[in-house]
Amino acid sequence: MPDYPSLSKTGAAAWQFNVNQLLPTTGAALTDSRQLMSAFIYSLLSFANSPWTIVSSQNWSSSTVASGSNNVNISTFTGSGILNVLSTTGAPASGTLFVPALNAVITYTGTSGGNQYTGCTTTNGSGVLTTGQVVYTAPIWNTTGNAHTWWVLNQPGISATFQILIDLSGASNQEINFYFSPSVGFTGGSSTTAPSNPSDGTQVLNPGYWGQSTNDVQYRLHVMQSSDGACTRALFCSYENSTGGVCLGYFSVEDAENPVSGWTYPVHVMWQGNSSVSSVLTYSNFYNAYNGYTRASANLKLAWTGENTNGTLIAQAMSCPNDINQEWIIQPIGLFSNTIGSQGRHGQLFDIWWGTGNTSYSGLFFGTPYSGAAPFAFVQVGALIFPWNGTPIRLG
Repeated sequence: MPDYPSLSKTGAAAWQFNVNQLLPTTGAALTDSRQLMSAFIYSLLSFANSPWTIVSSQNWSSSTVASGSNNVNISTFTGSGILNVLSTTGAPASGTLFVPALNAVITYTGTSGGNQYTGCTTTNGSGVLTTGQVVYTAPIWNTTGNAHTWWVLNQPGISATFQILIDLSGASNQEINFYFSPSVGFTGGSSTTAPSNPSDGTQVLNPGYWGQSTNDVQYRLHVMQSSDGACTRALFCSYENSTGGVCLGYFSVEDAENPVSGWTYPVHVMWQGNSSVSSVLTYSNFYNAYNGYTRASANLKLAWTGENTNGTLIAQAMSCPNDINQEWIIQPIGLFSNTIGSQGRHGQLFDIWWGTGNTSYSGLFFGTPYSGAAPFAFVQVGALIFPWNGTPIRLG
């Protein structure tokens, strides 16, 4: 086994986990993707320490069940049901609701009084509503000029001015537009048009794949964030009958560790997704591949680095443990840019490592738990090793 590394994010900065979230099939790939995206946004907003906050948004609402619907069985929603919530602010005039605690999908035809969804029909799930259960609307994918969903979010743990924009104006529910702005911020926007990209804005996906299958499948969502808010990561995993669990998407917004002096905004931003049913967490997508983004005096791309032999990452090249101490390799991940004016190694990433890529050792490559100081303290998914929360990881 490996010689386990020490975590940098400990104490007041310790990792928080909202992992192994089960998102069952809904009967349609589009509804599956709407459920997955809503669960991701809600996860960002719900961490106990340093959660993300919504600066502005359109065509989406998140609330909780109010006392007026406590103990109501959702089987009674057959076309004229009323779901009482604390607020419907931001919700589309009609649409679809998700109640994760019941794996429920509920359509509605209207809102009333700022706190009711009316004309409710349950199309998936079962059970009894309880006060405080989360309810959120299904986001809308559509092209610019048509009503669709977007969010501007701030993470104060990076800075009071740091914002990201997630815009669902891709050509299909497999694609999104994704931007970040370290200081200027996103302004404007309407029901049909997202805010414009500011002077310091960087477009990461234009549009691009984010982790959604074309199939009607079950998902597992894993979101983790340091308690100081400086690092947020998400794994979008699906269960495909022919392949088992697959990580289709990876989201990362995080401060760099030990950044070089003079790097004005030492933050690494990435959102990688696959259009096919295959893992996105491969060496080729990350090692010496300029798929990370940041900003110095101008926009630049970042590649992930590591100790190598003849140009091949040692973790990838190793087909066995170290012959002397019988330990599997764990390598830290550095950040490098070849952008003219910002060339050089700029720092490294907190608490994430390259793991061995040899698949002939069953279980070492995908979803492998490592004990560390406690059972399941680390987990390897694809080429990467993450800190974990002590539970077995579920990938589908």
